[in-house]
Amino acid sequence: MTESSEPVSYCLACGAESPPENRFCRECGASLDATPRQRLRGSAYFLNELHALRDEGVIDDSVYERLRSRYRLTLSELGPQVTPRRPAPAPRPAAPKKEGPGWLVEQQANLLLYLGAFLVVIATLIFVASSPEVSDALKMALLVLGTLLFLAVGLACLNVPRVRQAGTAFFAVGALMVPLLFVGAYAFYFQDED
Repeated sequence: MTESSEPVSYCLACGAESPPENRFCRECGASLDATPRQRLRGSAYFLNELHALRDEGVIDDSVYERLRSRYRLTLSELGPQVTPRRPAPAPRPAAPKKEGPGWLVEQQANLLLYLGAFLVVIATLIFVASSPEVSDALKMALLVLGTLLFLAVGLACLNVPRVRQAGTAFFAVGALMVPLLFVGAYAFYFQDED
């Protein structure tokens, strides 16, 4: 851009100089007539620059006040008439809170574990009471081994946080089987003496 004292119009799209009588920019072809939105933006920009020029001492306070009042008037005239390009987005309704699975769904594996433990205890009672073809010593050995196995697995699982509840169930089954050891010992070894 060249410095000249002749009046010029500046293109609001590309900033090129054009003679004031031109209606379109000779560089980019954009209209040199400012739209209300461009005038609003230009006035706001000029007010910001005006403040900086006063702070730098380029213009004095009287010039600042005259120009400021003129461009503030332009802003107030243009402000309400300019419509936004697109309306502000409507606030979205809050998404409904997702509920997690119910208690029964969360605990179904544990419930099956407890049911299985109950069935093991019942099976142990049936084992002690029946099967005459298996020797009493083998029955007692299997009963002791099963009890110790449940107790050991239960204690091992209690130390692992992810399977702590299963460890409790296994240990409880083992603990329930301890009295059955005495019932089994009585049934296998001492019942015939009575």
